[in-house]
Amino acid sequence: MRHGYYRGEVFVMSDTNGTHNIISVTSLQLGLRGRGCRVHDENVRIAIAEGELCTYPDVMVIYRPDDSPDRNMVHQPVI
Repeated sequence: MRHGYYRGEVFVMSDTNGTHNIISVTSLQLGLRGRGCRVHDENVRIAIAEGELCTYPDVMVIYRPDDSPDRNMVHQPVI
């Protein structure tokens, strides 16, 4: 079960299935191959507005090597 955070409140988010993940992530990886970016699925959290909104998008693309999901969340995705 995934959760989102918005202005101090925690919300339950719906889960996706394996087929959805394969289609969305694989499609982006193929389209962006060789461009120096990373594609992540909904298991990586994103901070939209620090302290305001944290959520798990279905998929995101990151170009910045310093914006690593090894930290607790990503701050500057491109998509």
